Amino acid sequence: MGLIGFTSVVFSLKMIPVFIVQTINNTNPFWIGIMGYYFLGDAVKKRDLCFMMGTFVGVCVLVLSKATSVAKEEENNQNENSNEYLIGIMCALVAALGFSGISIITRKIKEVHFSIMMFWYGIFAASMYFLGLVLEYNIIGRNYADQSCQSFRLLCYDSHQWKLMLSAAFCNAVSMNCSTIAF
Repeated sequence: MGLIGFTSVVFSLKMIPVFIVQTINNTNPFWIGIMGYYFLGDAVKKRDLCFMMGTFVGVCVLVLSKATSVAKEEENNQNENSNEYLIGIMCALVAALGFSGISIITRKIKEVHFSIMMFWYGIFAASMYFLGLVLEYNIIGRNYADQSCQSFRLLCYDSHQWKLMLSAAFCNAVSMNCSTIAF
């Protein structure tokens, strides 16, 4: 689920503004409350349910108000992809659900030491991303119009991009470990 969530965040950030992505991603308490009730048997009080619904309605209003302004802009500019915003929202929602699922699963198997969970998560995620890169290079990569990168895509970044990617990976690892320990 983390692999799907992280991938969805990356795709949604390419399509919609970062504040919309993070607003949707921060609906985690809403989804965790619902999943916790069904999968863990957690009690949800009426007061909690009211606050969760209020939060969710607020997110919907924010996202839909931005969606209508994007739709109006697209009426004036026919060059924009009209479905890109909706796909970005769906990716951000998948990310929020995926990260919520991770929280529920982590809580369900809390007797397993966090380092073991993070190790296997890292192995699985790295393997899947590497497989994706290999498939992209062998299936899609040879047909790129931009032939500036003749080798494996992973090797086509400059030092500045590598520093940014490694910084993001470090921050992600720290936040995931802290989240896992907290459960």
